Amino acid sequence: MIANAKTTEIESIEELSVYSLDHSHEGIELLINDSRKCGKDMRIDTRMALDTLLPLTNALHDFDSFEHSLCSLFEVDRKMICDNYGSLETAMDSFRTCMITVEQHLESKNIISLALLLLTKLPSTLERIQSLLPLLRHYIDEKYIQPETKHN
Repeated sequence: MIANAKTTEIESIEELSVYSLDHSHEGIELLINDSRKCGKDMRIDTRMALDTLLPLTNALHDFDSFEHSLCSLFEVDRKMICDNYGSLETAMDSFRTCMITVEQHLESKNIISLALLLLTKLPSTLERIQSLLPLLRHYIDEKYIQPETKHN
């Protein structure tokens, strides 16, 4: 059993996953803000911005791993987690494309394009994912937690 400061009892990986998704909004907001700040800094002081880019890309990789682990663990079909604007699969594909593009811009020293990506494309992609995470949470809750609650 795991307990947080509000003494919420978490007794299963499913409950921990839902709890994590409930608190992911703030983390994604930080990623969005850090991306925009890094993009702005890139236009002013490239060296300083590059120093902040590594922690940002590490955090983005951690988020990608978190999402991938959840979807693998709960056998989520990302195409089914969707709203009127598209699916989690499409949003995560866009996210991964952004990450590849960041790498390509760094390798080619295309700082202007990198700054633009960090200012606009990456934050909008993260916002899109953020809008879909409550649906992922609902899926896990409905499929894995609610059935267990009904049996107890």
